[in-house]
Amino acid sequence: MAKIVVDTPTKEGLGFQDYADALVDKIEKLIYIL
Repeated sequence: MAKIVVDTPTKEGLGFQDYADALVDKIEKLIYIL
């Protein structure tokens, strides 16, 4: 799975990382379906 590196070790950064992971997972599933 692709990872987006977030330099800021803040709660916002971690939340963004989780959001990015979920978004990438959805995109990968869409690509797999296509």
